[in-house]
Amino acid sequence: MSDEKLPIATRAETARGLSTALGKERVLLVFALLALCAGVGAALLAPWIIGAIVDDIVDGGRSLLPYGIALAGSVVLGAVLTWVGRVLLARLGQRTIREVREAAFRSALAQPTARIEAAGTGDLVARLSGDVRAVGQVVEEALPAFLSALFGVALSLVGMGLLDGRFALAALLAAPLQYFALRRFLRRSAPVYRAHRAVVAERGQRTIEAVRGVDTVLALRAEEQHLARIAEASRQGIDLEVQATSVRNDFNVFLNLAEL
Repeated sequence: MSDEKLPIATRAETARGLSTALGKERVLLVFALLALCAGVGAALLAPWIIGAIVDDIVDGGRSLLPYGIALAGSVVLGAVLTWVGRVLLARLGQRTIREVREAAFRSALAQPTARIEAAGTGDLVARLSGDVRAVGQVVEEALPAFLSALFGVALSLVGMGLLDGRFALAALLAAPLQYFALRRFLRRSAPVYRAHRAVVAERGQRTIEAVRGVDTVLALRAEEQHLARIAEASRQGIDLEVQATSVRNDFNVFLNLAEL
């Protein structure tokens, strides 16, 4: 692979760029967060209502109908609010993708021509397509799941604390191991994902070179050579995806250990 690639943003630069893009849609972001938080809160009412139903049955079951209606209402309300929050975040994600892609395109145009040529078209195309799409997936998929889990944990801790502070304290005992698991995951995953994006860019570059020079490739009967180079990059990408999956599985194992 060529060493003359376009610069790769640091974690801080990535966070700053994403914050800037999201900051332009503050109202939509706030409503999405409120909807997700309210949806999680409504869903967490269900266990409390079930407990109240059990107590009511012990006392003779005189209020089963109101409790049943409340239980159904909490489940439906939680589902609707969560759906609304995810829809708003999806809309936010599309706008974020547009903003990030435009910013990346402006940055590419500001680069010296020699640098773009040295990096190769494949690297530029990967930045403006796959990398930007990855940012959109974070906003549309990973972010809603993360926020729902975060709100769920926070509200659960509050509920346990209201019942008995020792319950919340017991739950917090898992925090150090979870923090360790997160730090370990970030440290191990970052190089893998960076390498994967670089391989994708290289594969794109090799494909573009073969397509652009197809007449020359055919004339020299170099089809197999170019196909082998593209296949090699694809295999490297697959190996890195498998490695990334292994890193994620290790992360989940540590989280499960913390829950024990």
